[in-house]
Amino acid sequence: MKPKDPDALSWTLRFILISISFFLFSWLTKFLGGEATHVSAFSKIGFIALGLAVIFFVAELIAAYLAKEDNTPATMEQDDF
Repeated sequence: MKPKDPDALSWTLRFILISISFFLFSWLTKFLGGEATHVSAFSKIGFIALGLAVIFFVAELIAAYLAKEDNTPATMEQDDF
């Protein structure tokens, strides 16, 4: 596995930015009198991106918890043998 680049955006942040962008664009389209189908489509994409952000956030929390759990002294002793 490659080391994580500190300057790179995480997937969670990317999906949050995408969802905010689609919600703002949906609101702007509605404000300017756009068709309801476009507003609905952009809102759905925003909700999907927000859902993916939540999934990736929970996955990162679980991965961090499991990584912390693997460094217990009992597992370190087993790895030494």
